[in-house]
Amino acid sequence: IPDYIPDFTFLADQPERSPISDYTVVYFPYCTGDVFAGSHTADYGYFRSSLVYHWGATNVRLSLDHLNTSGIVDAAGADKVVVYGVSAGAIGAIFSMNIVNDFLPRDQNKVAILDSPGLHFDSSIYKIFPPLLLGDFTHALEGIGLEFDPNNANFAKHSPQVCERFSDWKVGILQSSRDAIMSMLFGRIWPKSHENLVFSSEGIYQATGPHVQNCSVWVPNTLMHTFLMTDWTAGIMAGGVTALRYASDVIQGTHNGSNYR
Repeated sequence: IPDYIPDFTFLADQPERSPISDYTVVYFPYCTGDVFAGSHTADYGYFRSSLVYHWGATNVRLSLDHLNTSGIVDAAGADKVVVYGVSAGAIGAIFSMNIVNDFLPRDQNKVAILDSPGLHFDSSIYKIFPPLLLGDFTHALEGIGLEFDPNNANFAKHSPQVCERFSDWKVGILQSSRDAIMSMLFGRIWPKSHENLVFSSEGIYQATGPHVQNCSVWVPNTLMHTFLMTDWTAGIMAGGVTALRYASDVIQGTHNGSNYR
């Protein structure tokens, strides 16, 4: 792991505690706000040279193709492939599962750890994105089997559908009930409203209940946003289980499928 990659490598930098500390790591940096769904260049006219390259999805696909064809990484021959994303990167990880599938056999051992993707938003969130970016989001949603609905941004209710589409994956989601960033700053709702959604019949907790075999969720009662980036947040507990233990059990295949709160 290069020294310049910051706390995002926490999971991969714990030789005595993390099950992926000796894995090969492919790191995709995040910058232009397209949650790894972008495939276009925009000119917002803010500066003289104002082109913004929303190429998140394009970069992931081309990078994986290069790693595969060059033989740098033999993902198809790996014992296990773990896709891990944090915050907006966790949303990107969901979209990228469809791309990753194109490079792996169906019987490959695949795991997705999604740290604080939010998923419970107000539909007014769409007003902050320009049409071309909304078009990229629409295409990315189609890639995971969903349709874009301009009147509803509570993506959590579609969890069973997505989990079924990726039934050959094990998916572990860490999402705080009152996530301050994904509620007030990004989701355009208050933390308490976010919590009500999380535990509602269309929220992530019930949507990934016992009837969904390959997906589970860990939901602590906190305003915290992200858990697997630092040592102390990885020790936060929900249902008597720490964030790190939950993620480790999902990766190792020892998780019993239960949700925690």
